[in-house]
Amino acid sequence: MRILPVTRRILSHDERKVTRNVFSRWMMTWLVVPGLVAGGLLGGCTRPGPIAQPPAPAAPAPGPAPEPTAPAPEPTAPKPGPTPSPAPGPAAAYRAGIWLESRWLDEATPGAEVSRLLQDLAARGITDLYIRTGSLRADGTLALPAADRVTAARKEASALGLRLWAWLPGLRHRIDLSQPDTVRAAAASVARLAATGFDGVQLDLEPTADSDEGYLALLDRIQTALPSGKLLGAATHLVRPHPAKAEWTPAYFAEVAARVDQVAVMAYDTYAATPEEFQVNVAYQAEIALRQSHASTEVLIGVPTYEDRTERHTPETEPTWAGLAGVARGFGQADLAGRVTGWALYAHFTTSEAEWRLFENRPR
Repeated sequence: MRILPVTRRILSHDERKVTRNVFSRWMMTWLVVPGLVAGGLLGGCTRPGPIAQPPAPAAPAPGPAPEPTAPAPEPTAPKPGPTPSPAPGPAAAYRAGIWLESRWLDEATPGAEVSRLLQDLAARGITDLYIRTGSLRADGTLALPAADRVTAARKEASALGLRLWAWLPGLRHRIDLSQPDTVRAAAASVARLAATGFDGVQLDLEPTADSDEGYLALLDRIQTALPSGKLLGAATHLVRPHPAKAEWTPAYFAEVAARVDQVAVMAYDTYAATPEEFQVNVAYQAEIALRQSHASTEVLIGVPTYEDRTERHTPETEPTWAGLAGVARGFGQADLAGRVTGWALYAHFTTSEAEWRLFENRPR
């Protein structure tokens, strides 16, 4: 859906510091991208296709060892907002999500067709399925899918190692979250939706303004209402600094991430003028999202596979291969030990076989 202009607020000194430290490095990277491409150091930027690995460095000439260079200091976490905790020791784990149409849970869709879909997605390396299940009404109520269809799909998905999410999109301005009764009703609706058999619910209210306290209140209420063992996810906006109209400060992103089990950053519609600029944009989003979320929160970065042509996106300026490369570059700048990270393709109904090959051969 088209993102509408939202209210901005002035960043605090600490917010400006962490954002400037991370973003300035990506802007410097972007300024030298042509040279990196010419030198073969920026795999995949010259044309759509699988991202090549950088060439092995030449053996150093004999001589005295260079003086070690002190590592750049990590940016300070912004306040207010939860401070990311140190990552634990275990190795990183990866997940891969994809957004799907509601028809996969419709009674009219044969069960055999659903089975083929699940088997195909599992074989391609997908782990998380976000299936559209309607939208919250203005009063916080929601039409629920047939529980038997959800239960049957989840049973088969679980056997394949897949998680089944209810994707709950909607227009933020159509629901008044300043009213406690509406918040309670919406949270109860989401809890009932999860109870139909999903592993979790992904909330996707757009556009949600930076510092929207009503949205935070809704997330809090949902967490207390969800049945035990059910997950809560959020499709999140871009993090500042960014030219897009719907963007959040690092502190507000951290507030949202602290309230959910998984974030899926919608790192597209960035107004990028070139694939190289888009790759830098995505890399920035991936790095700062990881830094601004708790170690227990899964961080997935959305990558476009759609062909829309708008002022914010074209398939030439925001190609799939550049998005996948950007995710790898961004995560490569942070400590992934013990973290769960990954990719999310938008969307299943727009992904071509060529784009599937790019995903299956994506840089890690």
